[in-house]
Amino acid sequence: MRPRPHDPKTEANSIPNEPFQSAPSTAANTSENLDKLNPPNVFAGIGELVEAFRTDPSLAPVLANLRAQLEAALSEHGSKQEGKITEQLVASASVHDRGSALSQELGERPTRGAITCLGSLPLPLRQGDFKAYVFESTQSHDHLIAVTKGDISSDEPLLVRVHSECITSETLCGCDCDCVEQLEGALSQIEEEGRGILFYLRQEGRGAGYSNKARDRMLVCASENELGTFDAYRGLGLPEDRRNYESLRDVAYLLDINAPLIVMTNNPDKLNGLRQLGFTVESRSKLTIPPNPHNAYYLKTKGENGHMLDKSDTMDQEEQGIQSAYPWEVKAFVPHSLDVATRYTHNASYPLPIRPLPGVLVLDPKQVGELYSIQSNLGVSLIQNMETLSYGKFHIQLDANLTNAKLEENAHGPLAKIIGANPHWFNTHVYRDSIAGLDYVTLEYNVAPLAAPIIRVHSENLLDRFPSSDTTDTSKYQRSIDTIVKNGRGLLLLYPEDGRGKGLSGTFLERMLVAKGAARNSSEASAILGTEDDRRDYAAIAKLVRHHYPHDNITLLFSSTDSIPKKQNLLACLLQEGVKNLNLSYLNKSRKG
Repeated sequence: MRPRPHDPKTEANSIPNEPFQSAPSTAANTSENLDKLNPPNVFAGIGELVEAFRTDPSLAPVLANLRAQLEAALSEHGSKQEGKITEQLVASASVHDRGSALSQELGERPTRGAITCLGSLPLPLRQGDFKAYVFESTQSHDHLIAVTKGDISSDEPLLVRVHSECITSETLCGCDCDCVEQLEGALSQIEEEGRGILFYLRQEGRGAGYSNKARDRMLVCASENELGTFDAYRGLGLPEDRRNYESLRDVAYLLDINAPLIVMTNNPDKLNGLRQLGFTVESRSKLTIPPNPHNAYYLKTKGENGHMLDKSDTMDQEEQGIQSAYPWEVKAFVPHSLDVATRYTHNASYPLPIRPLPGVLVLDPKQVGELYSIQSNLGVSLIQNMETLSYGKFHIQLDANLTNAKLEENAHGPLAKIIGANPHWFNTHVYRDSIAGLDYVTLEYNVAPLAAPIIRVHSENLLDRFPSSDTTDTSKYQRSIDTIVKNGRGLLLLYPEDGRGKGLSGTFLERMLVAKGAARNSSEASAILGTEDDRRDYAAIAKLVRHHYPHDNITLLFSSTDSIPKKQNLLACLLQEGVKNLNLSYLNKSRKG
């Protein structure tokens, strides 16, 4: 009888139990021998092994087992070889080492991924002496500032705050949120610890941008707080939080941060986000911010949406014995272009309560009587100066140090209530410039409609959002607001690009060149950088000023008389827009600014 053709599948299924039980030892021994082979030479032996196994059909399962092991070994070897090649290629490129930002020289630009470190500067703050590193993304062109103290590369647990910018509280001194208090509270904790880092991210409005955040505020105010901020975001079709923390990995590499983190936050999403990026979060440190009558509802809303806040953190106005209402009716509108310049989209308008200068109050006659009564009950002389304003109110200067001492003694007493209930209310308008891709903010004050408006064009430096120990320059904004309030009518326009329109990169690099002795002043530093000393779009500014005051004669408020030669372009653009009577006023008479 003719023998049947060889069929491994059939034979494998008909192998008797006894031969099959001896196979594991054979496979194990063969596997041991194979492990000693150099993987690239394995191919030479495969044919011989297969031919040997075919002569003994009972070893078919062993052949299948060996084939699987060989394929796995070859795959692993290929991956290792590919990894070695990749490492060699990367090593041959100019890649910066871990921690290279800590020893960065003036001309160097340590880079990891899409993140480049522009350099560092000392940052003297009210809390103590810190250091600021500025990073720039080559992908999104956004910036990140790392404010550090002490040895951040140590393996000991590191105190960390991941903070998103807030123009309204940190630049405009608004008191309808708790952002600036969290910023300053975190810096105080780091100073007390003697070691730590604060990451400052350009992610306004939980990553939605200031225009969208302003639309949220307009809706909340128009609803008289029937809507919360998260409700407004959902109604606008925006995610509640679109912040991204991925850049922190590359920043941590450049700053050689390896330690487990103690994160200062009340937001559990930040803890989860850091863990997902591979950071070790050892614990959370709570930031306790006492509410005020203008942010109490906002804090209550945050507590209802997952933030880890205690009852004392979310106390509402009634529980504080303070009633806070918006000073005028707010009507929401859909975004629309401006007739004066269609490049602008008017996105939002809403009332913003602004903190006055330290010790300053603007009160009506009845409130002045209440203040005198409070002063009498305290048995101290708080009032240093009182000025009658043209619109029937009084501008009062209190003894700031004595006032702060009394507030520390009783944070919810009559003095605290009269101060907390009387911020400066400005109408905040937000315009999107579709050509430049920038958000312009104007603050309008209008309690004396017949007064000639005072106009201040204000440019900030992002590093000045941190509480500087020297308030000579940082107080210009609040002094400008105070001047407009005294006048009863006016406008402060916040130019959206840092430091005369050069952006944070330009302003920071200028400061660094001067600090390291490579330039004597900002003008000389601008020349070294190859940029103009002033890049602000004064034609665009003039259009917005004319939009607010189409027929008025205006008074421009400058820092000092030394500003006039630098502002000739602004004056020319305003005259071109039809301003016939242009007056000038100054914050300082003799110093540059």
